[in-house]
Amino acid sequence: MARVRSPGYPNFSLDEAVKRTRKIFNAERQNPVHRDVAAQLIGYTRPSGASNKALATLAHFDLVEPAGKGELRVTDLAKDILVPDPDDAECRKNALRQAALSPTVFQDLADRYPPGTKLVRESLEGYLVRKEYQDRAINPIITAYTETCSLLEQEKASESRGEVEKDDEESTPLDRIPRDTGELSGAKVGDYIQWESNGVLQFETPQRVRWISDDGKYLAVDGSKAGISMSEVSVMTPPPPSEASSKPPLVPPEFAKPRREGASFKVMQIGNKINVEAHDMGAEALGRLVLKLKKYKEILEMDGEEGAEFNGES
Repeated sequence: MARVRSPGYPNFSLDEAVKRTRKIFNAERQNPVHRDVAAQLIGYTRPSGASNKALATLAHFDLVEPAGKGELRVTDLAKDILVPDPDDAECRKNALRQAALSPTVFQDLADRYPPGTKLVRESLEGYLVRKEYQDRAINPIITAYTETCSLLEQEKASESRGEVEKDDEESTPLDRIPRDTGELSGAKVGDYIQWESNGVLQFETPQRVRWISDDGKYLAVDGSKAGISMSEVSVMTPPPPSEASSKPPLVPPEFAKPRREGASFKVMQIGNKINVEAHDMGAEALGRLVLKLKKYKEILEMDGEEGAEFNGES
């Protein structure tokens, strides 16, 4: 059965979209620029699913437009936001308001919940479900919409807006291992990466990869046990030497040991559950496995973090 896709939607707010568009404008003004170059200008080392989503979000807000095969350029609307006409006091405000309502889903929400209406998260979620948006799209849409409304209020480009009543569990925990196994980013140990989940950047600054799973689908960064889906990361430009750590990437001892023939087992900690794969287990190897499971039971009881993959051998 084919995977059902949500209608198109912005993955982040207008405020963030304007900041990224400014980087393209500062470098190329309104000249045509290849998509790959545009992706690099907004912080992505190479084309990826994350960079495509970011550029698509700029297009949703009508800040960039196609300019030939594989190229795009900054729009006049974006220019009115970035360098407004000094003789038109309302130029930037009008442009911000127009950009904010450019995404179809934002138009629908504004029509459904006019200015001054108190926004209730449950109502927004129900409306978006009826409009055939998938669960994975609902949180980024609501977050992007409310943050965009906040920008309009700050810029005095909108008279009023509603406020969403937030649930205690509104955000996605950073240590949750994504289940998406899509296109790999090609990151390797020592690379600096940015993690984008549900359209939201998860790191303030790029983080260094310290470990990659044997199947290449998950990675972990320095100082964290969280497993991150390779399909949700992009390789970034390393920070200046003063900001980068001088320590070499950490590799868990279990992965540094050479593999031996014979009995072996693999333990994967995912949330509060343990997945075990074992081969040719004898009494001695089984005893070692029991000891290792007790160790991870203690880890789960202490912090509940979702860990990376651990291998063991008899």
